[in-house]
Amino acid sequence: MRNSNRLYLLALLLVIAGFAYGAATLFLARYSRGDVYAPYSSYRADPLGTKALFEAMHSVRGVHVTRNIEPLDRLARNRAVTLFLNGMTFGFVGTQEIEAGLAEALDDVMARGGRVVISFAPVVMDVSYREKMDKDFQERMDERWRRKPAKKDDEESVGDQKAEKGPETEKPEAEPAGANDKKREETIIELPDKPNADDTSNKEEQEKEKQDEKDGEDEKRNRDRYAEYEAFMPRTVSWDKQWGVQLQFDSLEPDPLTNTFKSKTARRAIDAPVPEQLPVRTTLRFAPSSEEWRAIYSVGEKSVVIERPVGEGTLVLVADAYLLSNEAMRAERHPDLIAWLAGANPAIVFDEVTLGTERTRGLASLLWQYRLQGVVATLILIALLYIWKNGQPLVPPFHDALPTDAYAYVGKDSASGFTNLLKRSVPSTQVLRTCLAEWEKSFSHRSADLAESIRDAKAILLREDSVPAKQRDVVRAYKEICAAFSRHRLG
Repeated sequence: MRNSNRLYLLALLLVIAGFAYGAATLFLARYSRGDVYAPYSSYRADPLGTKALFEAMHSVRGVHVTRNIEPLDRLARNRAVTLFLNGMTFGFVGTQEIEAGLAEALDDVMARGGRVVISFAPVVMDVSYREKMDKDFQERMDERWRRKPAKKDDEESVGDQKAEKGPETEKPEAEPAGANDKKREETIIELPDKPNADDTSNKEEQEKEKQDEKDGEDEKRNRDRYAEYEAFMPRTVSWDKQWGVQLQFDSLEPDPLTNTFKSKTARRAIDAPVPEQLPVRTTLRFAPSSEEWRAIYSVGEKSVVIERPVGEGTLVLVADAYLLSNEAMRAERHPDLIAWLAGANPAIVFDEVTLGTERTRGLASLLWQYRLQGVVATLILIALLYIWKNGQPLVPPFHDALPTDAYAYVGKDSASGFTNLLKRSVPSTQVLRTCLAEWEKSFSHRSADLAESIRDAKAILLREDSVPAKQRDVVRAYKEICAAFSRHRLG
């Protein structure tokens, strides 16, 4: 039986180990491909990622390449870095705005001499048109939200209207013939007095004041609601106001053979150590409004790669993040362009926070930061030992060599055992008093009938207590008590 239990336990452990191995293999395979991350993430190894660029830069001597998965304000403040923000998309902030917190963090990086490279995910349509439609719809919804009264006020206004109209008149029942003539004779018609002009004007003024007060309350309530709505939205700032550039959109020609869009050729606009031309697969274009910008690549008269100084650093905008993807590293690699984008800073950081990968400060991160893994492992080991001790004792069980009835006394019955128990538990001087107390508990329902006998028995006990212990006769007192009770029928 013991061997079968061990086999079952071993089989259970093998099943659990197999399940854990399979789950770990699936997770590792998924994370090794990196498709759980956003496009253009440096964790992705598929064509949409930038892991090849990250590892290529990491292999260069003298260059320190890291990933940033914490807020940008926690970047090292004592050195200049080149910060890559790859695959930026147009979210709910729109195409002409950027989150104010992100813009301030980027300005802080460039103020320390850093270089910020922002590359946008390719788009194949005019996003601004769709954004304008969404903006018009949002403005209409906001205006409706401002004008919409509270539900409670609606119910009160409906109740007021019903009160002004009065209760609905019920349909009169049919009256007998001749009743109308009689009612007409008995009815006295009183003509209303001529209304006073002052009273009418005062009443109109009061109603107007009430309506104005109600409208003011509705407007205040709606303003408060709109303020609460805006409190949940992040602060934004326009690209033009922040860095003097506007984002515009062009068009791409569809390719019916491949069911994709044909790329356009961007040509170099200045004399710089970069390729003469680049393929562009996006409709995004830059329209600088500041003279500090300089165009690096342009498609016709519209720029796709621009650069400007900000503080002690520089800002570079790239319209097509495909140029930095794993697919581009394999098919259309441009090392000189990548070297120009990286700049001369010895530290390069790939930001993952803007792509949705962020590490939050929790208990696990603090344990890892302060190197308390050994303490956690020790606590887990102690918990496992405690469970093992309670489930299976470490000391082998004790087996008694004597039979089960070896400690039984031969020749002793239950009455003898009860007597021995009384001798050890009740003193000899308290035997009669204990017996009488137990008897009273058993015959409490006959206490009225046996009151005289109980009184005689207690008198006998008092008499015995007054006698010295050596001169007491417990047997004689017991017989006297029995004689006192024998005078009554206990049945």
